[in-house]
Amino acid sequence: MVKAKNLSTFAYLKRECVLYFETKMNIKTLFQGYIFLLLGVATLLPSCLGSNEDEYEYSADAQIYSFSATGGTYDSLSVLSKAVFTIDQLSSPPKVYTKDSLAYGFEVQNALLTITTSSALGVALYYGDNDSTFVYSSSDSVNLSRLTKMTVYANDGVTTREYEFKINVHQQDPDTLVWKNIANGYLSASPIDAHKTIAINDQFFTYYLSGTTINAVSAPSTDGKPWTAVSVSGLPSNTLVYSLQTITDNSQQTAYALTADNNVYKSSDGLSWSNVAASYPVEAIYGKLPSIAEDSLIVVVKDGSTLKFAKTKDFSSIRVLNAIPGGFPVQDFSAVSMQDENSYTMKYIIVAGGKDASGAQTNNTWVVQEKDASIGALPHTATTLSLQGSSLFVYDGKLYMLTDEGSDSVLSYSKNYGLTWDSVPAKQVLPGNFSHRSYAPVISDNKNYIWIFGGVSGSSQLIDVWRGRINRLAVN
Repeated sequence: MVKAKNLSTFAYLKRECVLYFETKMNIKTLFQGYIFLLLGVATLLPSCLGSNEDEYEYSADAQIYSFSATGGTYDSLSVLSKAVFTIDQLSSPPKVYTKDSLAYGFEVQNALLTITTSSALGVALYYGDNDSTFVYSSSDSVNLSRLTKMTVYANDGVTTREYEFKINVHQQDPDTLVWKNIANGYLSASPIDAHKTIAINDQFFTYYLSGTTINAVSAPSTDGKPWTAVSVSGLPSNTLVYSLQTITDNSQQTAYALTADNNVYKSSDGLSWSNVAASYPVEAIYGKLPSIAEDSLIVVVKDGSTLKFAKTKDFSSIRVLNAIPGGFPVQDFSAVSMQDENSYTMKYIIVAGGKDASGAQTNNTWVVQEKDASIGALPHTATTLSLQGSSLFVYDGKLYMLTDEGSDSVLSYSKNYGLTWDSVPAKQVLPGNFSHRSYAPVISDNKNYIWIFGGVSGSSQLIDVWRGRINRLAVN
């Protein structure tokens, strides 16, 4: 502590110094002189005063205790005033910063600061260039995008504490969907008559029909490369490649496939497949209906000459329900399960496109729901999209669909479970070098990536892999 023997005299001189520099001079350019004068008063005054006066101690506390900022009229959304500034007293040097980044594109300028200290003489603010140094005043605007450090001068006129300053702003537009071409030509076989990709146990498997043989290549689902040929056993040559899918039940993943003669095959690793002795011929598998019931896998079976909905857990037993409605797709369709977390009853399987039992192409989306011990399926005709070869997926809590619109592939989303569809915002469209395609498998993973695998373009099988993610959904 620095001691003075006449508090009233010292306070008077200190006040006069402040008033002089704030009213008669440019404090933004003469801050050094201001501080030096105050320090001189604080250190020399005690020796000039009489020794019979009472002694007073001046604090050596140079800490910043709180820091906040407001943006005034330029910050109409109060982004800056809502920002939380963290003061790290223990780092070397200590820091003042925003732990959470402010919105993309926000310009941190013309801010009014509130800096709380313990009776400090003053705070010096420094811009990035050394010549821009000035005294903090709560009434002066500060360009926070240029502010790099602050120095607090304690009341004792001796102790100082320097803080680094940083305000973090998102450098990427959070709503932009960024796409990357992960692999090209990852299938080397020729010809490729059909292919389908599934994910199981942290691996991608692309199964492809070449002539009369079912083969596969695999890659880690973490980054989608490298792709290597794998040996697949147990899948017969009449496997319907489009039917391949993965069902998750209590974190246990099982892959299923159908054959042209209505047999079911399953695999726990994507490599070894075995026939399931189902009690009915299975025509189609749609996925697991969100439910607490164990037999929540929805399928269509042949019960005599009638196609009916049925429920099963693992095909060891099948509970046959009501007949499917006319026009309901049983081939080449896309299906996805989804539910509204805020509603107990809104648990659906959405089915799009495909062909019905007669082979007729449908351009409907169907909402499949269980009600009163039966399965209901309500159709909605898509009037603006062609659903042939479309791919449904759930992403960012919404229902999305990839469709081929002649010379372009487009992404659309629905807010009402497929009743109506909207084009994605311009920030989320597919990249310009993305070839238009249909029947492209789409997988969304737990890191919020969208994966698109190959597909069909005209009469050609595409063999590329794309990955996309909205910036705000990035996870470490």
